[in-house]
Amino acid sequence: MATKQWQCAVIGTSTVGHTHVKVLSQLENTNLAAVCDLNPEKAKAALDRHGITGVPIYKDQSEMHAKHKLDVVNIATPSGVHMPAALIAFEHGVNVIVEKPLEIRIDRIDRMIDEAKSRKLKLAYISQNRWTEANRALKQAADEGRFGKIAYAACFTPWYR
Repeated sequence: MATKQWQCAVIGTSTVGHTHVKVLSQLENTNLAAVCDLNPEKAKAALDRHGITGVPIYKDQSEMHAKHKLDVVNIATPSGVHMPAALIAFEHGVNVIVEKPLEIRIDRIDRMIDEAKSRKLKLAYISQNRWTEANRALKQAADEGRFGKIAYAACFTPWYR
């Protein structure tokens, strides 16, 4: 039996989006079918950066969906604009993977979840540091009451943002 060949696209090719472009072009059983970015020059630069040729670039997501039968889109647009891209993908029957955060407001997240469920599609997001050893240790210490009763917690993470 032949293994499914997943047809994928990346929406948003800056910051972390270029990594999605690179990885999807290298995965077995995955075809990077298209990329979409409001700035086609950035999309071209992402493809060039990783030596990828022959992948069409779109500025308009709906046009991309009209021309390609996709299984999954990876959304790597700026935080706060993930929902519109996800909803367009869902309208076209496409599963969605979103870079963190899923969205910036709970009502927008709920709408994305509800839309995916109603269409029997998958919605996932990237949270690559959630289970790191440091985070596990903090969770365990909190569970053991080593910080006392926690009333507030905040974190400043000096990564890109």
